[in-house]
Amino acid sequence: FTVFSALGLNLTRNEAEEIASKFLTDQGFNIDGYSKETNISTFGNTQQYFLQELKSKDFKEFQSNYIPNQGWEIFFHQNLAPQVPQTLYRVTLNNSGNILRFSRTIPDTSFHPSLSKEEAEAAIKTFIRNNTSLDINSFDLIENREDRFSKRTDHTFRWEKSSSSPEGKFTVMGKTQGNQVGQFIYSFEIPPNKAALDNSSDTLIGSISIIFVFLLTQLAIFLFLKKYHQGEVWVSMGRNFFLVFMIFSIIYLINAWPSVGSDINFGVDVLTTKVITFLGTLFLVYLVLALLLFASWTVGESYCRAIWPNKLKGIDAFLKGKILTLDSGISLLRGFIISLGLVLVYFLLSIILNNSNDQLLIYPAGILSVYNSFIPIVDIFSDSFRMGLLTTTSITFLIIAISYQRWKNKYLSIFLSGLVFLAGLIMIEFTPSVNNILFTVFIAFLFGCFYAYLFFRYDLLTILSIQYHISLVLGAIILYASNTDFYQLNFVLLLLAILATPVMYILSQIRKETFELENFGIPEHVKRISERERLKKELEIASKVQLSLLPKEHPKLKGYDIFGLSIPAKEAGGDYYDFVTLEGKNLGIAIGDVSGKGIGAAIYMTLTKGILQAHAEENTSPAKVLRKVNKLLFKTIEKNTFVSMFYSILDYENNILHYSRAGHNPGIFSSFADKTTKLLKSKGMALGLEEGHIFTSTLVEDEIKLNPGDLIVLYTDGFTEAMNSKKKEFGEENFLKVIKANENKSAKEIIENTLAEVNKFVEGYPQHDDMTIVVLKCNDIRKG
Repeated sequence: FTVFSALGLNLTRNEAEEIASKFLTDQGFNIDGYSKETNISTFGNTQQYFLQELKSKDFKEFQSNYIPNQGWEIFFHQNLAPQVPQTLYRVTLNNSGNILRFSRTIPDTSFHPSLSKEEAEAAIKTFIRNNTSLDINSFDLIENREDRFSKRTDHTFRWEKSSSSPEGKFTVMGKTQGNQVGQFIYSFEIPPNKAALDNSSDTLIGSISIIFVFLLTQLAIFLFLKKYHQGEVWVSMGRNFFLVFMIFSIIYLINAWPSVGSDINFGVDVLTTKVITFLGTLFLVYLVLALLLFASWTVGESYCRAIWPNKLKGIDAFLKGKILTLDSGISLLRGFIISLGLVLVYFLLSIILNNSNDQLLIYPAGILSVYNSFIPIVDIFSDSFRMGLLTTTSITFLIIAISYQRWKNKYLSIFLSGLVFLAGLIMIEFTPSVNNILFTVFIAFLFGCFYAYLFFRYDLLTILSIQYHISLVLGAIILYASNTDFYQLNFVLLLLAILATPVMYILSQIRKETFELENFGIPEHVKRISERERLKKELEIASKVQLSLLPKEHPKLKGYDIFGLSIPAKEAGGDYYDFVTLEGKNLGIAIGDVSGKGIGAAIYMTLTKGILQAHAEENTSPAKVLRKVNKLLFKTIEKNTFVSMFYSILDYENNILHYSRAGHNPGIFSSFADKTTKLLKSKGMALGLEEGHIFTSTLVEDEIKLNPGDLIVLYTDGFTEAMNSKKKEFGEENFLKVIKANENKSAKEIIENTLAEVNKFVEGYPQHDDMTIVVLKCNDIRKG
C-alpha cells in the first residue's frame, strides 16, 4: 500500500509518442517533418493532494480512473527559432494513454473560417466525446469567452464538476481556433481552504545547497592545493575519480537527452537550446562537482591514510580490481543489507505519514525522472554510482577527515557530518520527499550522522555501498510498478545488478583471499609520508645527538660565573659551545656555528667538537688551535660548507682572556670599571674555506685583561636575527641594550632575561636558526 506501487507507468515513451501522433493525425493535423520531445508529466501538486486526501491504498485505486494524473507530455515542433511563425502541438496523456491535455499554438494572423458560439461549443463537446471518456453533460458550463483576431475568431469554454472525495473540482477547458478545436485541458482544482503542499521549502533548501556546494568546493580545492605543495596527496587516484565521474555524467546526459532543456528558452530553436543546456550542465555543474570529488578524495585520502589506513582497505581492494577479496565483499554486502533496512524504514514511514494529516506527507515524485531517459537502467545505475561516490566522498569522508584530524573528537565529527549532509541536500540522492521542512531537515541530519557513525564503525566502502544500493533499490521498485515489457526488462536487469553484490560476497567467502595494499604498490604520497616520518625520526636523533654533545655541567671557577645555553630551532642545526679543561689554570671556551641546517650541520658540528678537543690540550694559543682545526676541516667537509668559531682561553689565575675569531660574531666585552662596552673584533676567516695559508695570514689572536665585574658575552646570530611576524629582526643594537641592562646580574640571569626579551619581540613567530650564548663574568670581590 505504499505510494511507490502507484507510480509505475503503463506506457513507454515510444507508445506515448505513437498515441499522440495518431491523435493529431486523426484531428486532421499534418505533422510530417515534426520533431518530438517527450517527457514525464507528474501533475505534482495535484498528485500530492490526491495522496494527502485518499491515503496510500485509495490513492492507488483512484489512479486507475480517468483523472489528471501522471503520464507523458509530447511536444511536436519543427525546430525553428521562436520568432519564426510556426504551428506547435502539445499532447499530454495519462498513465492509461487517455488524452488529458491538447494544445495547438498558431500565429494570431493565421486565417481560419470562424464558428458561432453555438457551433464552437458543439465542436468542443464532439471533440470531448470522441477523444475522452468524460461525460461533459455532467459538468456545468461556467465560462465562455470570444477572442477576435484579424483573420479568425476563437471561442473558449470552461466547465466544472464538484468532487467530494477528494474534495475539489474537476474542470474542463476547451478552445476553438477558427473552425477547429485547438485546445483541451482536463484538470483538478484544489479547494482554497485546503492548503496545497508548499514547495517553498524545496526552493529554500535548493538555494542553500547550491551556495554550500560552491563553498565546499572552494574549501576542498584550497586544502588540496595546500597539501599538494606539501607533497601529501595521491593525485592519480583523484584524477581517475574525476574522469570516471565525468564519463558517467556524459553517459547520464546523453541518456537523459529527451528531458534536457525541456523547460528552458534561450530564444533559439529547440535543438540549439538542448545543446546549450547539455554543455552548460556538463561544464558548469558536473565539471564543478567532478572537481569537488577530485579535491575531496585527495584531501580526505591524505588524512585517512595517516589516521585510519584500514578504513580504505575495502575500497583499495575494489579500486585495484580485487573485488572478490574478503575486504571488498564484506563491505559491499554490509552496505547492501543496511540499505535494504533503510528502504524498509522509508516504506514504513510512507505508510504511517501518508494520511489525512497534511502536516507530513511523503511523495517521492522525483524518482519518476528515470522515465525521462531513453534507458531507465542506465539512468539509475550511472546516477547511483556517480552521486553516491560524490556524496560519500565530498561530505562524509572529507568532513570526517578534516574535523577528526584537527580536533580528534569522533562525536564532533559525526555531528559536523550531519550538518554538512543537511547543507548539501541538492547533490545528495536523498529519498524522503516530505512537505514539512523541519521534518526534512531533521531526517537529513540523522542520515548524515548515521553515515558518519558507520564510517567510524566500519569503512568508506560500506557507506558508499549504502548510498549506491539505496538508489538502485528505489529505482528498481519504481520500474517494478510499471506494467510494460520494456520497463519490466529494465527491472530484471537492475535486479541482477543489485543481486551481484551478495554474489560477489559469496565468491569472496569461497576464495578466502585478503587484500594487502603493499602487494600492489604503495601510493606515491604514502611513500612521501613514510619518508617524511623517517626524516623526522632522523632529525629527532640528530637533535638529541647535538644536545648530548653540549656541556653537561658549567665550569665552577673561583672568582668567575660562567653559564651557557643552546636552543635549537625546529630542525637540528649546527650551533655549538664547549668548555675545555686545559693544563695549568686555563679553560678553553668555544662557540661556533656550522653553515646550513639539518643532519649535515649536526654531523659537522660533531666533527668540529672532536677536532677541537683533540688539539685544544696541546696548545694554550687560540690561534694555533684554530689553525689545526681549519686544516683538518678543510680536508673533510664539503667545499660550500664552513664553520664560524670564537675560541678563547681563560687564564683564570692571571685574569687574562686570550681569543681568536674565525669569522664568528664578535664577542661583547662590558667593563664594570668605566661602564663601557666594546666588541671583540679580532680578524679571521671562517673554518673550512681555505686550507691554511690565507687562513693563517688573516687570523689574529688578541687578549683582554679582566677585572672584577667585567662581562664577556659570546653568541650566535640566532639571537640578533630573531624575527617577528612583521619580518623585523631583533638586531645587534637591541641585543647590546639587553646585555647592558642586565650586566649586574648573574650569568644565568643575563641569559634568561636576554632570551625573555627575544621571545617577547618575536611573539611566538617560528624561528629558523639556533640560538646559542655563553656568558663569562668576573666576580666583583667587593661582593665577597
